[in-house]
Formats: sequence, C-alpha cells, structure tokens
Amino acid sequence: MIVNHLHQFAFFHVPKNAGSTIGKVLITAAPKSFPVNDHNPEISPKPIGHWTPARAIEQHPWVKRYWRFAFSRDPWARAVSLYHFLLDTKGQNFGGQFPTFERWLHATDEGPITGDWPVLRPGELARPQVYWMKNAAGEIDVDVMGKVEDLRTGLNAVFDHLELDRPTRIPQINQSQHGPWRSYYSTTRLVDIVAEQYAEDIEAFGYSF
Repeated sequence: MIVNHLHQFAFFHVPKNAGSTIGKVLITAAPKSFPVNDHNPEISPKPIGHWTPARAIEQHPWVKRYWRFAFSRDPWARAVSLYHFLLDTKGQNFGGQFPTFERWLHATDEGPITGDWPVLRPGELARPQVYWMKNAAGEIDVDVMGKVEDLRTGLNAVFDHLELDRPTRIPQINQSQHGPWRSYYSTTRLVDIVAEQYAEDIEAFGYSF
C-alpha cells in the first residue's frame, strides 16, 4: 500500500497487478507518497507489503477518510504471471513440485492443499483480487481506477483525480519474463480452473477468456 498524507490517498497493491510499477510512479510523481511496507512506525512497526482496506482501516482509522484505489488485471494473465513469480522467488522446491504451469493448475484436482486458499499457492499471493479490495463488511471499498492491460489510461485517471500532472514515463518493475500468456492455456480445463477460482474477479471486473 502506498499512502500520501498531503493528497490523502491510499493505493492498495493487489499482488501481481503491476503494484510495484504503480507505486514507483506515485512515489516519483505525487509528492510525499511512501510505501506502507517501509519501517515507518507511523504506519506499521514491521514491513507489510499487501494490505486490505479492512485491515488498514482497523489498524489506522484515518485510512477511512482517504481516497482508496486499486487496479484490476485479467485473471488468466495474472495466474501466468504469478506462476513465473513463484518460480523466480521460491526456487527449486517450487519448481521441482510444479515444473510446468499446467501441473501447477492441475494440483487443484488432486485433493486438498494445506492453507486457507486451496489451489494457487502460496495462498496469500494467490487470493482473488477482490479480497485485497474489501472492507470488514465484505464490500469492495476502493475505486478500481483501471486495468493493468491499459495502465496508462488508468494512471492518467488517478492523476487527474488528484489534480496532478500526468506521469510522462511508466517504468516496468518486477515484470515476469515469459511468453504470451494465452499460450499457456492449452486445454479448456486449464481455462476453467482459473475461471472457477477467480469467478468473483471475473464478474466484478468484466473479464472473459
């Protein structure tokens, strides 16, 4: 989460939704923006990267007064990006267990998996996008300002709302290196697994394969 007390906003970073890129743009172009996961005792005594509105408002009630926003991403593209992120960060243990994207997705059909989110592991990062946008009442409590697929338009809308100059450059940070994401879905079952796991995202943000 990126916070700005001067402009009174909180950007909620949904995992694998270009949050590092959006955060960099905000910190660069919106004066006095800073990430919550820094060691900043005003925000958090320990580094925590991904917050929900429910958690943020509970721990820091002033967040309720701020403009809260996030970005959505195509769930099928996000799943491919997440898989490669895990390959890069979890090392041989993950790669040995799930050497292919297909094997990873099909794990859902082979019995229960330990954790509170049953398939796309690790559980925390793979939660549906709407999870990261909901308040304590289970309602989406952010403005979804755009889609990762058209990041420039969404960021322009953010900066127009803040009455700040639009960013001239959008860097690419933490971008997974892989082929076209559609090529990973070689069977209809793979498409359906993601559709089942992320049905709420698909309905909320209007995506289709």
